[in-house]
Amino acid sequence: MEDTDKGFRREDRETIHGESEREQSEPKLSPEMFKPSVLIQWFVAAMVGKAWETMGLVADPLSGKIEKNLPEARIAIDAVGALYPVMRDRMGPEEQRRFEALLTDLRVNFVNQSREA
Repeated sequence: MEDTDKGFRREDRETIHGESEREQSEPKLSPEMFKPSVLIQWFVAAMVGKAWETMGLVADPLSGKIEKNLPEARIAIDAVGALYPVMRDRMGPEEQRRFEALLTDLRVNFVNQSREA
């Protein structure tokens, strides 16, 4: 690829492995990444993060602000709780214990934050 605008020229260079610099910097997508079980794990992680944020216990990564929004926190926690039965039979005993402990931790913190509100 070449750019000749404004008097400069850019050419993609190939690396040792035959990929251009641009291809090398882009994340590699695989069908494995889009399996429902993987997507659910990603979604659970996202909801857990949002639960901590909306309980006012973690700063929003975009704004850097700590803001409490308990109705949104409840939605995030309930979503995580709703997905647990879907994933439980696909988890080993240790994964189940960690998931249950995480869910309990979220719920206890929600109750504590609700009392302070």
